[in-house]
Amino acid sequence: MKFLFGGKGGVGKTTTAATAALYWAGRGKTLLVSTDPAHSLSDIFEMSVGGTETEIRPNLFALEIDPESAIHAYKEKIVQQFGRTLQEFHLNLEAYLESIEHNPGAYESAIFDEFAKHLLRNDYETIVFDTAPTGATLRLIFMPDYLNNWIQFLIQSRKGILKLRDMLTREKDPVIETLYQMKSQFEKIGRLLTSEETKFVLVLNPETLAFEETARTIRFLHRFNVPVGGLVVNRVVDDAFPYRGYLASQKRILETIQHKYNRIPQVQIPFLGDEVKGLDRLGQLLPFLEQLFH
Repeated sequence: MKFLFGGKGGVGKTTTAATAALYWAGRGKTLLVSTDPAHSLSDIFEMSVGGTETEIRPNLFALEIDPESAIHAYKEKIVQQFGRTLQEFHLNLEAYLESIEHNPGAYESAIFDEFAKHLLRNDYETIVFDTAPTGATLRLIFMPDYLNNWIQFLIQSRKGILKLRDMLTREKDPVIETLYQMKSQFEKIGRLLTSEETKFVLVLNPETLAFEETARTIRFLHRFNVPVGGLVVNRVVDDAFPYRGYLASQKRILETIQHKYNRIPQVQIPFLGDEVKGLDRLGQLLPFLEQLFH
């Protein structure tokens, strides 16, 4: 099972994802992966977590995707798959690879490569993703569709080049073979992201801006048949909260969420008053979050 925790920045995605990973680690080998450039797993677990899998406790491992390492791996992949083709067109390979480091599109493709690599893993029973704020995460999720269309265009273009060069007599063209392999992988990722095996869990605070962003995200996901596996309403204050206006606003938002999204599993996590760090504090959230998985 795969879980993607997303939402507006600052709503508690990392804390919630870490708690979910702790829950599933009690039921089997679990990996927690952070795709957010502003990594905070080390802070949450109060121990060093980096680009390699770190054991947090028995059955629970975590890692943070390192952008620099992702770019380096992406450049190596480009050389392996398309270096020969680039040289055929007398392109400066070194200059092209250098440009990748400063290309936002290439950066996102590199992060997607790492995300996809972990999404397709089957050596863990559960993989939980702590994702970047909503916009970046949605681009990550819908990149397979975009890249699949782009790959199809490249395949047709390559076939045209081969025809022009009278190279159709080749039994196999390595570039086209690579493009078809990439196309197959993107299709597999796309199917996985829209299957019951993957759950997209949205985290929000009971505040207007967070609710509105969540509502837009749900509409967007539904339009592309990506199932929303749950809503986590974080930092819910009780009636003793001194600001009555905030309480009234929170109550309206909570009622709207419960009514409008009654078909989506929902849980509420109370505001605990301070930062949640360490396994003991995360354990205090387990009784609330585990309701989402029953």
